[in-house]
Amino acid sequence: MRIFIVFAILYFALIFLSLGVGAYFIIEKLELGEPFAVINRYLLYYLGFDIVFRYMLQPMPVTDVQPLLYQPLPKKLVVHFSLLKTFYSFFNWSHLLFLIPMTIVLISKGNETAATLLWALGIYVLLLANNFLNIIINQKTAVFIGVASLVVGIGALQYFEIFDFTLVTQPLFLSLYDAAWPLAVAILIAATSYFYAFT
Repeated sequence: MRIFIVFAILYFALIFLSLGVGAYFIIEKLELGEPFAVINRYLLYYLGFDIVFRYMLQPMPVTDVQPLLYQPLPKKLVVHFSLLKTFYSFFNWSHLLFLIPMTIVLISKGNETAATLLWALGIYVLLLANNFLNIIINQKTAVFIGVASLVVGIGALQYFEIFDFTLVTQPLFLSLYDAAWPLAVAILIAATSYFYAFT
């Protein structure tokens, strides 16, 4: 079983790395539009698929609290420790295999270095927000129903060509490149999801 898990991790790591390196050139070759704009347009689906895969596959933070019970540690501290451990999850660091090479490619293609780094950091912060949102979804049925309805609704509207949400979210993601304050909003979203996962 562990061998299967290792191979699965290596497989998905290779996919993320390949996309990070090649997505820009694939979009360019297929003439789908300006690559950076296209990438930002479909980041909504990237985040959406991320939360779906997390819900199906990511184990909930389980801390072996038995040794900690003999220590004078507040329960809140144990919960914080358990949540912070999720930063080391494959579902979090694997996205760096996509974002880091993608950032290098974008800079090599003429994107401003500081703005591109800001953009990549903002996207990663939103993915961390997904990490804590997944914990909330697994804890609270109402949140699961709400998120599931939202994902299905957006997908249905797109499929039946009623409304394309990517046209709305594309400029939001691009704003992470254009200014610094959207990063603060992304951090606030991640902090809020952490707070609710904690409570």
